[in-house]
Amino acid sequence: MPGASIRIEFTRSYQMMNFLKEVPSFHVVLYLQEKGLQYEGSSPAHFKHNHLVMSEKLFKVIIIGDPTVGKTSFVQRYVQDTYRRDYKGTVGVDFALKIIKWSETQTVKLQLWDIAGQERFTWMTRVYFKDAHGCIIMFDLTNKNSFQNTLRWKKDVDSKCMLPDGSPIPCMLLANKCDLAERQVDQMEIETFYKDHDFIGWTETSAKEGLMVADAMRFLVEVMLRQSGLHSISPNMLDTVDLKPATPASSSCPC
Repeated sequence: MPGASIRIEFTRSYQMMNFLKEVPSFHVVLYLQEKGLQYEGSSPAHFKHNHLVMSEKLFKVIIIGDPTVGKTSFVQRYVQDTYRRDYKGTVGVDFALKIIKWSETQTVKLQLWDIAGQERFTWMTRVYFKDAHGCIIMFDLTNKNSFQNTLRWKKDVDSKCMLPDGSPIPCMLLANKCDLAERQVDQMEIETFYKDHDFIGWTETSAKEGLMVADAMRFLVEVMLRQSGLHSISPNMLDTVDLKPATPASSSCPC
């Protein structure tokens, strides 16, 4: 009917994108509940080229582990691409924000919570962990004790954080300081450990040299997007680092 229009509601961005592939050429109003946004157009091409705006997704990521394993250096390298030798120990929690243009239609904002590893702050973890979407648990390859303590950190996260469906939040295991020659933890030990304790992946990193920092975070973001229902709208996901559940990262630090 001339002049008629219809309204279609979607709960997720990817549902709207899939609909646009098949939408006929009549006046249509699309409403995206996820963002509370409404788009209007007279044809698929008009809609996609003139009315589809960048949507945003905010994720809270907690970075935890023993003191001096390199959590603050990791965050600074990832957010600002800088490294300093004179970092002071974190008191309580520090915050940083990273904004990523994930695709032509999706921006990801990462709220990074760098949480102190000292025992005197652990009683606050329930507050710090609240509403987290993902987690980095880090240890120092030159400190065996920091590796053994990752199990305590993982159990603490699993007991206090969960997704809406009741499953644990995704946790990455990072073996930092791979630029140092003296190691106390070998790869096979890490491989067995991460499989036994339900990490989504692991890799060696060097916050000092910037090795595998961005790659590890990109892998975590991909998992969080997939769990939030937005995986299919990001064409750049094919470029993510391959951290397969069955093997350590093939592109881990070549040290």
